Amino acid sequence: RHVCRRYGLAQLDLIPAMRALPLEARREWFRDDCHTTEMGGDRLGALVAKLLLWAVRQPGPAQGPVPALCPVLDRCCWCDGRIIRISSGWLTPNHTIKRYMEKDPMRLGEQAEWLLLGPGGQAT
Repeated sequence: RHVCRRYGLAQLDLIPAMRALPLEARREWFRDDCHTTEMGGDRLGALVAKLLLWAVRQPGPAQGPVPALCPVLDRCCWCDGRIIRISSGWLTPNHTIKRYMEKDPMRLGEQAEWLLLGPGGQAT
């Protein structure tokens, strides 16, 4: 919501629609608090498709100056919630843009050296 507001972008907010569903329907659509069932995914997909079709048919806002990019929300965003311990030898040369010390979740919070891999870099 904050990113959309910052850049003047439209936001697709399904929370009011989900709150309007009867409790029994929510139980059929969701396995837990955020993961849909197969039927729920189909229904949500159809709802999103209808909203997008409606949105593209609306007149666009007047184009003003493009806002400057704000700082990243999370510069250390990890994929798939996994942490894999590697050494610097696994990273492509000249792509490690920062080394820093931070808590190590694999060792119950002990300090460990972290390597921030830059654009174009790979871990092999």
